[in-house]
Amino acid sequence: MSRGWAAALIAVTIAATSFAAGFLATFIRQPTARADTGLTLVWETWGYAERYFYGEMPDDADLVHGAIDGALRSLEDPYTRLVRPVANSLEQDRLRGAHGGIGATVYETEGYLYLLALPDTPAGRAGIRDDDRLLAVDGVDLPAGADADLAKSWLRGEVGTSVTVTVLRPSSRETLEFTVERAEIAEPSVEFRLLEGVSPPTGYVRVAVFGERTPAELQRALATVRAQEAEQVVLDLRGNPGGLLDTAVEVASRFLRRGVVAYEVDADEVEKRYGVRPRVVATEPLVVLVDEATASAAEIVAGALQDQGRALLVGRPTRGKGSVQLAYQLSDGSSLHVTTSLWLTPDKNQINQVGLQPDVIVEADAGEGDVVLDAGLRALADGRSRKEAGQ
Repeated sequence: MSRGWAAALIAVTIAATSFAAGFLATFIRQPTARADTGLTLVWETWGYAERYFYGEMPDDADLVHGAIDGALRSLEDPYTRLVRPVANSLEQDRLRGAHGGIGATVYETEGYLYLLALPDTPAGRAGIRDDDRLLAVDGVDLPAGADADLAKSWLRGEVGTSVTVTVLRPSSRETLEFTVERAEIAEPSVEFRLLEGVSPPTGYVRVAVFGERTPAELQRALATVRAQEAEQVVLDLRGNPGGLLDTAVEVASRFLRRGVVAYEVDADEVEKRYGVRPRVVATEPLVVLVDEATASAAEIVAGALQDQGRALLVGRPTRGKGSVQLAYQLSDGSSLHVTTSLWLTPDKNQINQVGLQPDVIVEADAGEGDVVLDAGLRALADGRSRKEAGQ
């Protein structure tokens, strides 16, 4: 498939979403609309499929999304992709660090969806209990095969609006209905604590994603463990898929006094430098925990701290997702992510498809406890990660 063909198909399908949900289906089904499009093969192929396929045909939205997915796959870049409306909405909420909702987690087991009402939330106060089975939202039954993400998107909405939730209570077999007013539900990206039984006192800080609120949450976490007399810090980036570039620069700047966080290099080899920003800096000895799910913005931060000698990386090699995507919000609620450039660490090492190699490699977790955390604490105790910020 040529790049021109793919670009044309993307243009047609994105245009379709802009005009009406049924535009593309109508366009495909009207032979007179096919003339002079340069996409004769597409219409010919779809005509045979529509005429002879024995199963159910996709609806208009699935047809449009499928066409875009297929065209983007021809670019052979897994990160240039379409994020469909439900997933895009949840991703945006996660990066914002909050959403309008009822404060209930949705989980799936044995083909059914259940609720866990978080403490002191609208769901809990309305009477929803843990393990109530979710049946319907605002009087609309969940479709067969609905997943947890779809249910979450139905439960979310503008703060102050109400949603009616229908559940089956397993303990009594009653079908119950609750009307719940949505409130702002925080989704913290940083968790922290002082590790018990560790000497010297050690602060543990885990960053789950790099969202809008992460820098403030991180600063609060560091201030708290410092007030608890922590003398060293473990920064856990395991499982962190990345997030916002600006947040990555801010997080790295909380541990570095000066220098470069990362370089961005585009297809024309034009280089852009992202420097450390003047911030209140944590100077405690530091190790960073990483694994194969540490990616993107998390790799930027880990690479900056490693290259500048600020911290040892402990764990397993990172994912190697070192490319830059621009996200374009589309008219149907989906978003198009397009790879535009690559990241380099301060020493100009490539991250993409390579990843970061830990200074202390720990094989897959085995046995009891957290062996990666234990290895990080040993590295701190050995004095292997005691370089202060910015040296």
